[in-house]
This record gives sequence, structure tokens and C-alpha cells, in this order.
Amino acid sequence: MTKLVAVILAGGSGTRLWPVSRQNRPKQFIALFSEHTMLEETIRRLHPMIAREDVTVVTSKALANGEAHHQLADFARLLEPCARNTAPDPVIAVLPSDHLIADEDGFRARLGDAIALAERGDLVTFGISPTHPETGYGYIQVQAQASMAANGLAVPVTSFKEKPDLPTAAAFLAAGNYFWNSGMFVWKATAILRAIQAHLPELHKVLEKIRDDVANGAGLQTAIDAHFASCPNISIDHGVLESVATTATAVAS
Repeated sequence: MTKLVAVILAGGSGTRLWPVSRQNRPKQFIALFSEHTMLEETIRRLHPMIAREDVTVVTSKALANGEAHHQLADFARLLEPCARNTAPDPVIAVLPSDHLIADEDGFRARLGDAIALAERGDLVTFGISPTHPETGYGYIQVQAQASMAANGLAVPVTSFKEKPDLPTAAAFLAAGNYFWNSGMFVWKATAILRAIQAHLPELHKVLEKIRDDVANGAGLQTAIDAHFASCPNISIDHGVLESVATTATAVAS
């Protein structure tokens, strides 16, 4: 059986929900919709598909050492020495820690579909079915009608769009083949590494340096600290996924 692991992205500057969310305690470390924080809800949604011991949380040194440190105590942690966006043989689910997903059973069903696709070598992203022309989100354009992915069928991705103005967002909604970009991904480690090597070679060189340092006895965090600032400041979707065959499945908004 394929090993399943999760990487939870829990950085952030705490600006979107200010003043409730602050720089030293962004929204993923706050209980907004239940008695659990958004980070805790993200991890709970993965049960029983991915065990807590197979979850790694990526956050900043400031947050790991700040008032939210107790929420990270039970998990393996990788600390970003500086901000470098989202692009720095198990199947890996890469998930933001600040999503509200009411239909958790539906999410796990889609996650299972994505894992099956990843096991055959696909790079998979999750789209969110849009309900209105939103200018605050990026968009995923797919080849087929978005309803196909909403019904559980994976469809090829055409492009990733930055946050649009209102007329463009309205056009996306009317076209019927656009999703809100969730920032959630599922892929095999080997598959994404091959894609990074082919399409973002400067990042691949940094990863090789980190690998070599660890092989020579350095701790993983020490190796990351030494080389992370050399990573190109680009998202994984624009740096890699636009250049390779990517599939999308959808979760309800």
C-alpha cells in the first residue's frame, strides 16, 4: 500500500482577518468556526486516511516560537527561514491550514480520488466550485465543463489565473470551466520532483543541495536554513504546474 503523508502550510502574516488575526497569531491558529483552530480542523479532516504522525507542518520560525507553539508540539515541523511562496516515494497531500470545509466526507472522497490519480503519476489540484464572481481568489481553468470535476471526474487543467478584476471574474463564472484555486495539491514525491527539475531547475538545484547536506550528516532543518533563501520566489502552480499535465478535481465551496 502506498505511503500517504500530508504537508500542512501554516505560515502567513495574519493580515486577512485583522484585527482578529495578527502577525504572531494568524487565522489558522484561531478557533473561528468550532472549538478547534483552523489548523486543528485541517488535520482532523484527514483522519483516518492520513495519521497524525504522518503530518508535517510548514510554518515560520516566528510562529513556531510564538504563542501558537503549543499547537505545533505534536507534529514534525519544517520552519521557513524567510518567505518563498509554495514551491521550495510517498503520495503527498499539500494542504493550506486555513480552509473551512463543511462537507468533510465529501472532501475525503475527493482526496481518495486524488490519491488514486497521484498513484499513477498525475499531479492533482483541487478546485472549488465558484458561487459568485470573486476577485479575492485565483482561478483554475479546465478543459471540460467544470460540472464534470464537481461530479467527481478529474479534468485536465488549462491554466492558472491570478486574482482577476470583477468583469474578468464574472466572465470566468459565465464560462463554466473555471474553479477557485484552493491551493491544495496531491502528488507522488518523485512526480513533483521530476516536474520541478524540468520546469523550475533553479529550485531543483536548491533541493539537491539540501539533500546533499542531509546525506552528509546535517539535520534537515539546518540544511533548509542554509539554502532556503536561494529558492525562487514563485508559486508551484505558475512555476511548474502550468507547464505540465495537471488534473483537477473539485470540492464544494
